[in-house]
Parts: sequence; structure tokens; C-alpha cells
Amino acid sequence: MEILIVILTVITSAAAVIVSLMRHFRKSDELKCRVAAANLIREDLLNYSLNNPMNSKNKQSPPSGRMMICFKTRNAVKKQSFVFDAGKEIFIGRNAAEGNVFINDNSVSKNHCAVFSRDGTVYVRCTCSSGSVSVRHRIFDSETIYQNETAPLYSGDILIIGAAEFKVMTFYFDIKDL
Repeated sequence: MEILIVILTVITSAAAVIVSLMRHFRKSDELKCRVAAANLIREDLLNYSLNNPMNSKNKQSPPSGRMMICFKTRNAVKKQSFVFDAGKEIFIGRNAAEGNVFINDNSVSKNHCAVFSRDGTVYVRCTCSSGSVSVRHRIFDSETIYQNETAPLYSGDILIIGAAEFKVMTFYFDIKDL
């Protein structure tokens, strides 16, 4: 009986350590996405300042806060994260020169899909003539969209394009909050 109690204690302790590590890595990924978002906003603000040295009234400065989106590869050998301003259209596909996210997969078209934001919601639109894009919202809730169809993307969704899978994280980030 005492051995059983010791084994259960060890298993419980190991489970607590694993949960703690998972939370740490999740927070670490979120922090990396927020740092990348801050860098994107800083770059936009710097470009505005360089192009408008006298702070001319002709062009309005970019907002300090905006909706951002982070894609993290799930099934790739080398894990990667991509962070974008969701207010700017993002192209995903096999076109390495013009796309924002390159997928080296023959089943993916050059400009397979586009991701954009409208009224605070992020959407994916299938732009390929043949093929599709799948969005898995929860374990048993997924949808497939075809040419010119659109579907909303939420944090925690899985975006499936060809054989590539991306975990989606959407968040509002304001550089003034740093």
C-alpha cells in the first residue's frame, strides 16, 4: 500500500511539472509573438517618421495599436512562427517571391489563400483555382473553403493548407502598453 502511495505521488508530481512546463512554453511563444508585433509597429512608425520628417499634415501616422496574427507551424521539421499586421493582406502559397508565407508543396498553388482583417475579425479567403483551405476551430468543428470562399480565423484555430498546418493566434497589440 505504501508503495502505491509513493507511485501515485511521483506520478502526480510529474504531471504537475509537465503542466507547468507546457504553460511556460505557451507563454514563451506568446511573448515571442508580442515582441515581433512590437517590432513591426516600430518599423511602421519609423518609416512614417523618415518619410514625413517635418511631421506634415498630409499623411496620418500609423496607429500604435492594431490587430496582429501569428502563425506557428505544427507539423514541420523546423518549427517557425510568422507574425503579421492583420490589417494588411497576407498571402500564403508556393510563390516565394511575392507571398508572405512560403509553402514548398506541389499541392499548394502559388497564391493559395489570403488572410485579412475586417471590423476586428480575421478571415482567410481561398484564392486558388483548384484545391482548398481547411480551418479546424475545435477538435470536432472544422470547415473547408474553396475558391473565393471566406472563413473566420480565431485564436487556437488550425489552418491547413496542403500538407502544412499552422496554429493561429490573433491578438490586439498596442505599442503604448509596453
